[in-house]
Amino acid sequence: MDYISFVSLTISVLALVFGVYTYFAHDKKLKEQQAILNDLNIEKLKKESREQTKADVRVSLTIDKEPNNFSMRNFYETSGTIKITNFGKATAHNIRIRQKGYFSHINYSIEQLAPNESREYHKTWESGKIRNAEFIAQWDDDYGKNRSSTIKL
Repeated sequence: MDYISFVSLTISVLALVFGVYTYFAHDKKLKEQQAILNDLNIEKLKKESREQTKADVRVSLTIDKEPNNFSMRNFYETSGTIKITNFGKATAHNIRIRQKGYFSHINYSIEQLAPNESREYHKTWESGKIRNAEFIAQWDDDYGKNRSSTIKL
């Protein structure tokens, strides 16, 4: 075997060994990255699955305009609309809304609210008693029992 054939064979073998090594090293990195992506995707799917079982009940209050007649009775009263909405992706059951504090005169109970469903209640109360009001909403859903949120107005 002459010198040029030997160099040529050596270069070919080295190129083959380097190519095989590069292939397996690159394949290993790709498999590691794929495993990480699979784990992230599984976690995302689990989170989405949990979100599908959660309801999110919130309370909002809209104060109506003051009455046009200024009788003493109307002067001390304020009226408004209390809106209870389920912003979650699951149906809320056994919903209880109550006003927190000394003047807790607002209590509502609703059997169930579907996702994006709401109920409105018109209410009249003494002026000043609704300012800085705090409501507690409690409900049951597929995620758990007696879930709650506190809403400050």
